[in-house]
Amino acid sequence: MEGPVLFLVKTDKLKLRDAKDKEDYPWVGTARSNGPGLWGLNATMPLLAKRLSDLVGRPIIDHTGLDGAFDFDFDLDRSWDGWDATSAVLASVRGIGLKLETGRGPVETLMIDTVERPAAN
Repeated sequence: MEGPVLFLVKTDKLKLRDAKDKEDYPWVGTARSNGPGLWGLNATMPLLAKRLSDLVGRPIIDHTGLDGAFDFDFDLDRSWDGWDATSAVLASVRGIGLKLETGRGPVETLMIDTVERPAAN
C-alpha cells in the first residue's frame, strides 16, 4: 500500500567518511555522554534510514544513491534546551549533509479481514 513517507537524500554538503573499519559492527546512535546528535560507525544508508524511521515514527526510504558503509558524527548545539526529538533528528541529519523530504511510497499495512469472538471451551 502507498502512504506518507520520508525520503533520505544527499545534499551538496555531504559529511560522511568511508568506514574506517569495515569489520566494525554497524551502528547508528542519537545520544551519547556529550549530548544529542547523530553518530554512525560502518553504517549503510539503508541502516541509517531504518534507525531514523524508528525515531520519527514514519517510514524513511533511502534515496541517497550512496553505496557502502560510512562513519559520521554530528553534535547538536547544546546551548539550546528546546530540542524535541523530531527537531533534533532533522538538525542532525542536515549536520551530516543529508536531508529528509516528504513524499509517498510503499508502507507496511496490516489488513484485518474478519474479527470473531473466541469459541467457549
